[in-house]
Amino acid sequence: KGTISNAGDVLLLEAMVEAMVNRTCGRCLKAFTGKSTAEVLEKFYPASAENIENDAFIYESDIVDLTEPIRESLLLAEPLQALCRIDCQGLCPVCGADRNKGDCGCDTTTVDPRLAALKQFIKN
Repeated sequence: KGTISNAGDVLLLEAMVEAMVNRTCGRCLKAFTGKSTAEVLEKFYPASAENIENDAFIYESDIVDLTEPIRESLLLAEPLQALCRIDCQGLCPVCGADRNKGDCGCDTTTVDPRLAALKQFIKN
């Protein structure tokens, strides 16, 4: 939903975009569909305009293509690590079992041998 305003030769697009996006959970690797919301605020310059930036959006006569600014806004709104749910437990680092389905019983208290000497400080 949005509006396009005429500000002289420049057209101003103000919109709010919602889309359902297929994602993969960053912890358990499960595929899921999530809702993405993005705000779009872009200027469109006439194709005949001079001294515009190379990456500026342009329009010709009465045709304004909204595809690219909407796509860019949705990409920028994507989270760095998408999670299927907030409390996702992820995968077991030992056996790879999905911790959301239950405890696998693996011992995950192993310490990196390079850091084993530091464990002595915690005991004291």
